[in-house]
Amino acid sequence: MVWLFLLGALVVSTLLTGVLPASSMAFFKPLDFLHGYTILRLKNLLLRKGLVVFQFAVGVIFIIVTIVVFRQMQLAQASAAHYNREEVVSLVLPSRTLQELNYDQQKISRFSKTFTDELQDQPSILGMVFASGSIEGSINSNSLMNWYWDGLDTSIKVSISNVTLEPGAKNIFNLQLVEGSWFREDKSDKKNFILNETAVRKFGLRQPVIGQTFARRGQDTGQIIGVIKDYNFSSLYNEIEPMVISDNEDDFKPDFFIKIASRNIPNAMNAIAATWKKNIPDAPFEYQFMDQAFDNLDKDDLKVSKLVLLFSCLSILISALGLFGLAAFVAEQRRKEIGIRKVMGAAVAQIIFMLSKEFLLLVKISVIIASPIGYWIISKWLENFTYKIGVSWWIFVVAGSIVLLISMITVSFHAIRAATGNPVKALRNE
Repeated sequence: MVWLFLLGALVVSTLLTGVLPASSMAFFKPLDFLHGYTILRLKNLLLRKGLVVFQFAVGVIFIIVTIVVFRQMQLAQASAAHYNREEVVSLVLPSRTLQELNYDQQKISRFSKTFTDELQDQPSILGMVFASGSIEGSINSNSLMNWYWDGLDTSIKVSISNVTLEPGAKNIFNLQLVEGSWFREDKSDKKNFILNETAVRKFGLRQPVIGQTFARRGQDTGQIIGVIKDYNFSSLYNEIEPMVISDNEDDFKPDFFIKIASRNIPNAMNAIAATWKKNIPDAPFEYQFMDQAFDNLDKDDLKVSKLVLLFSCLSILISALGLFGLAAFVAEQRRKEIGIRKVMGAAVAQIIFMLSKEFLLLVKISVIIASPIGYWIISKWLENFTYKIGVSWWIFVVAGSIVLLISMITVSFHAIRAATGNPVKALRNE
């Protein structure tokens, strides 16, 4: 879409700056020229005003879209505020290492413990935890048939995301409990589960939720010991799914997360890299900070927001230049009129208002034209999101105010210059 837009802009600008002036010269009629008409039989001033309205309308639309995209990205950031992802490094054991360990969870646990024991004495390492996968992005998902709880309704259609975390995950991710408690360190909760708010709601669990029977088919029956606050672990395009967290020590846990001190990030990463090279010498050291992983979920929208901001700045700049030129043209045309008004006693403020009100009217017209178009564009874009902001009236007021302020600054230069000029020079016959 960006390339099509640029190509269209190139074609239109070429026609306007090349073909139109050439046609004007080819079909030049002296009488029309003396009457102030263009090749389209439009008054020159009318064409200029129309272009200014069009330019500022485009600028207003871009400003509206920029505000909405920025606020939508803020919503994405706020949705992840229910857990900690800063200074948390994510690593995954390479497939070759897992093959050498025969995908045996006990062997993997011993290998992982050896790895982490070497890092525990590092002051820059605040904590480590193993997991069956990440708590965001593409999480392992099961069908309803793999789970059981009291009052299970097999007719509901839900997909259940599940992840196995060690008790230490509470200190790493700081997941917010709505009720109940987290897994205990003594592994006494290895059969129990923690659910998110969406799971409680969609499973139709009765109150109180804590203490109810819950199980994964083929494993020992446990109970619900806690409920965490919902957070969007995918993106705003997707609805939050039911999440089930367990602490089953027999589950496959190839991922581990390391919390590092913010002031010692280089030292921590050097220590982790050295430990990795010592224990896994045949595999490259690959890692990812969780805040970067979260940003990747909405990276396309972040690119869109940057592009829209760039086009907004360019559009307003071009519009201001067009208005600046039109103001200079009108001020020059009305130079003698302004001189006569000054001789007759008109104040500087009156002349500035006289010259400015016409241009501000053009900008107001562009705001009126752009507002419904901008509303339609942002409404269509927001339809793609499951979770989205509301479109408030103040967005259009802010966009219009920005454009009006810029236009006032642009026009005031020529208006003040014309109003404070020497009327003798304006009235002198050349």
